[in-house]
Amino acid sequence: MATSIVPTRTDGKQRYSVRVLLDGLNFTLEFFWNPRELAWYLLIYDASGNQLLIRKVVVGQPLTQIFVNPALPRGELFAIDTTGKDQDPGLTDLGSRVVLIYIPKADLPK
Repeated sequence: MATSIVPTRTDGKQRYSVRVLLDGLNFTLEFFWNPRELAWYLLIYDASGNQLLIRKVVVGQPLTQIFVNPALPRGELFAIDTTGKDQDPGLTDLGSRVVLIYIPKADLPK
């Protein structure tokens, strides 16, 4: 398997969701903008619609593996600043300057 970019929007919509296949399992990723914090949050739902996680999107930090929940994706999600400045995404940056990548479990260091 290979690292993949998770599709996100750059049109300023402040809440949306995408369905993704991660390590062979279906998940819904919901993104919402918190105007008070000027930050994006990620919610992860399993195929049945059960909420598994809510997490602030922070560049360079693992978004899922720090949690012990076997229902979460088996690999890891990271937000990467493509400019190398390591700045968290603003309202229209997620999907442009900052991309969300998924590294499958098979490609993670042991």
